Amino acid sequence: MIGDIVIVIHKYPFNIADRIEIPMHAGATVLHVAEQGGMSCLWAIVDTARPIVDHKFRIYGTGHEVDRSEHGVYVATWFAGPFVWHLFEA
Repeated sequence: MIGDIVIVIHKYPFNIADRIEIPMHAGATVLHVAEQGGMSCLWAIVDTARPIVDHKFRIYGTGHEVDRSEHGVYVATWFAGPFVWHLFEA
């Protein structure tokens, strides 16, 4: 903790879909994405003094067509069962 700022790592489970929104603190930085206990999860470092906002992501499976105009910034690749997924922040 630095003054009133609390920096922590939070886990955010999510369902795989083409487009997802995850409520996280503004300015959150994604550290890792993986499957845990059969659920896809994202770990991010956050400043809990910042407001919660919806972070928008796109998910593409290996071999899926990628929309160049909408894919956003690459975040991570992870394995879920027999599939390999790729996460982009929109």
